[in-house]
Amino acid sequence: MQGKDTQETMKKLSIITINYNNKSGLEQTIKSVVNQNAEKHTEHIIIDGGSNDGSLDVIDENKEHFSYWCSEKDNGIYHAMNKGVAHATGEYLLFLNSGDFLEPEVIATVLNELTGTDIIYGDIIFQTTNGERQTMVYPDTLSTEYMFFKAIGHPATFFRRSLFQRYAYNESLKIVSDWEFLFKKIIMESHSTRHIPLFISTFMTDGISSTSGDLCDQERRECLTRLLSPAIYQEMCSLYEFKHNPYISLFSEIGDKPHIRRHIRKYIRFLLSVNHIAGLLYKRKSKKR
Repeated sequence: MQGKDTQETMKKLSIITINYNNKSGLEQTIKSVVNQNAEKHTEHIIIDGGSNDGSLDVIDENKEHFSYWCSEKDNGIYHAMNKGVAHATGEYLLFLNSGDFLEPEVIATVLNELTGTDIIYGDIIFQTTNGERQTMVYPDTLSTEYMFFKAIGHPATFFRRSLFQRYAYNESLKIVSDWEFLFKKIIMESHSTRHIPLFISTFMTDGISSTSGDLCDQERRECLTRLLSPAIYQEMCSLYEFKHNPYISLFSEIGDKPHIRRHIRKYIRFLLSVNHIAGLLYKRKSKKR
């Protein structure tokens, strides 16, 4: 089953929502989008994976608010997202999965910020099923190290639709394809980014990406090994581990004091001499053998 594709002038923003058997979450997401009162500049696309829990009733009740919707079996989260991209007409895309919801009146503010930068991202609020909320503010600059270990909030990130022309989300991954896409676009292809200090949405932590930490780590390692090569991946892990060694910061702090610096130099010379003597003894023993 599927609904209309509009033929109107291109919208500024396409909001893509994927859903599977999450009726209450879908209701929450749709309500947060409708309450933005921004349909003149936005479109909402619903990709349902063939739900049988009443989600279709929710879609039918709200279908006048959608530019396109479908309910059919898919091959997973990222296949569903890619289907949404294929039907989007907006200059920018926002992925807001069922259960997640926009902060009040945020889209009116964001629309003024969508001015040509490839990836624009705001901040996010994490919410547990019992209602506990925790804010997450992202850095203004997304360094290689940051993206190596972390990510920005997917439902708080606005992508230029043109970024998906060469390739879309990797459908072979179950959890981290959105992170992989960002790593490739930001770090490997140097697309422009901009942080806006604004809470965009609330992310519910009961989804697969929040509850499958081991699989998330495994897929991320596999992606980095494939994208960078195993050798480079291992070197970068070693580099970042060394950088964050507590002894490095300790030496940096106390190294500014001249009287302590002299003692450090003596200690280092002593260690080097011990290491040199140990090396000579090892060579002598090797020769005797």
